[in-house]
Amino acid sequence: MALGVKGTRWLIGAAVVVVAGVWLEYRHLGLMSASDQLAEQIRLARSEGIAVTPDDLRRNPVPEDENAANLLLTADRTRHGLSGDPMLVLTGYNPKPPTQAQIRKALIEIKPVLELAELAARRPHLDMHWQWELGTEAIFPEGAIVRQLGRCLIRRAHQEAIDGDLGKAGRTLISALKLGKLLLDAPMSIDLYGYMSVETAALDEAANLIRLAKASEKSAQIAQEVLKTAGALPDQRFALQGDLVLTRIELRQIPYWADTHAHSGYYDDGFVGPDSYLLRIRSVADLNDANLISNFRAMSSLIPKDPDDFPQNRSAIKQLNTHFEELDGIGHLEYFFAPTFHHEERWAACAARRRVLRAGLNILDEKQRMGNFPEAWSGPGKDGIDPFTDKPLSYRRTANGFVVYSFDRDLKDDAGRPYSEDGRKDISFEYPILSVRPPTPPKKATSFSND
Repeated sequence: MALGVKGTRWLIGAAVVVVAGVWLEYRHLGLMSASDQLAEQIRLARSEGIAVTPDDLRRNPVPEDENAANLLLTADRTRHGLSGDPMLVLTGYNPKPPTQAQIRKALIEIKPVLELAELAARRPHLDMHWQWELGTEAIFPEGAIVRQLGRCLIRRAHQEAIDGDLGKAGRTLISALKLGKLLLDAPMSIDLYGYMSVETAALDEAANLIRLAKASEKSAQIAQEVLKTAGALPDQRFALQGDLVLTRIELRQIPYWADTHAHSGYYDDGFVGPDSYLLRIRSVADLNDANLISNFRAMSSLIPKDPDDFPQNRSAIKQLNTHFEELDGIGHLEYFFAPTFHHEERWAACAARRRVLRAGLNILDEKQRMGNFPEAWSGPGKDGIDPFTDKPLSYRRTANGFVVYSFDRDLKDDAGRPYSEDGRKDISFEYPILSVRPPTPPKKATSFSND
């Protein structure tokens, strides 16, 4: 019996409903194959603007005359062609500090390398020659040398200041900062660390120049220029996506590891032979990969849009740690994801250095106008706030000057000491440097969340 048009439509509609219901239940019960789950997570990630492959991360090509990459690669080759290692003298951690003669000799030897670094610092971009296929062993040669060259330039600036050429020292410091900022083009959290390392050293050296020059007008101008150049905001979301891509590549390498070792007795999980083992481990890799992307999607929503919003960053870290505790799949995620979130403490330390340096300049200016250092001081807006405590920066008079400081990440008031043998310290600007430091006041640590 003919169903007619209406009957046919009804049957088709019913069939669609049944198929849709089965499909939804199929997904709800987690019966999708590992490869299907992975494909679905990739689709969802891309729909949310999350990069999951190297191609997704690629941006528009950088014109050669704007790209610092080849200059940095040439600097790296030139450095390795030198006899000895003058860079190690300038930036290495030596039990015995180098002498002035050794520093001057190293600066002469490394001069052609630093000239290339200064040329690179004038370029607006760094388009790295990424070798993504190497996974977590990937080689990023341009990124590796930026931090080292930045620190060498800062060491040279210090020497120039000692020799009395503040103008040259200031120009060298700005070159070091601009060089470090090139790392912000790279989609990798380790490169954010590199930039923050260079900025930290440059800010510390700007403070040193003020003390060396006895707060001269020229030294204050240099510090102001350093502050204008510093403080570039990192793109946390972009860096995280680079970490995700590298982690996925590592997971894709698991089957090759299995293939290499399949005949070597690696059957701890009760697999009956190489074929079933390889099949199972590829399926596990797909599931881990899908789980990785799913968790990344959930956690990337926690990233504050403003890296300088430190209370929100701390809240995000709390939620992140809670999420890690709930994870049931993959240890890789915390290893690769957490450092980028936890770089918030490093970024807060950079912000604290900028704020105490700016505060120091303001206090020195007030001394110039009023004839005395103020008995009490508070800065305007967020520049006067300690990013670790969300309270005003600490200030006190000393016998001949003052110290203004942040509590740093231990959240303890260590009287503005910039270092100590027991590791307790604050981020401070002190003028002039005290030869004898006061005892640390007894004070309990406050909560990092500032609750």
